Amino acid sequence: GLRTVLTGAGPIYAADIRKALAAFGPRLWNGYGQGESPCTIAAMPKDLLWRAFEEGDEARLASVGIARTGIRLRLLREDGAEAGPGETGEVAVRGETVMAGYLGRPEATAEALRGGWLMTGDLGRMDGRGFLTLLDRRKDLIKTGGLAVQAREVEEVLLLDPAVAE
Repeated sequence: GLRTVLTGAGPIYAADIRKALAAFGPRLWNGYGQGESPCTIAAMPKDLLWRAFEEGDEARLASVGIARTGIRLRLLREDGAEAGPGETGEVAVRGETVMAGYLGRPEATAEALRGGWLMTGDLGRMDGRGFLTLLDRRKDLIKTGGLAVQAREVEEVLLLDPAVAE
């Protein structure tokens, strides 16, 4: 009787998605949202996620999908310019589901909402067809040796080693 398993709350490791799909079949739905725009930012429908699994499409498998109906989604680089396909940027969201602001917190509201866009604090990449892959939180970025490294990318590689357990 199980028809759909909803996942979300944070980026899911590709290895975990593969395990879940192997166990449950084409019943997994992966969504993305946050309290300021609950479960309404992007979604990877069951059929597309299953197809990525069958085709071994790792990039699409780890994606949280495309913008939901009524949502405008873009990625902004540190310089404020819009990131192109494959570039990393902060996820910015606009739509009717986005909060109006934080009650009694005008400074926090001004930081989160800029020009009508919710700045999520999440870093991601978008492919040429509008599929979003979350990488990490902006504040979890590790700067080392002149490079910016997402902790999640390191974790994904470590999880491939059978000697490493989550």
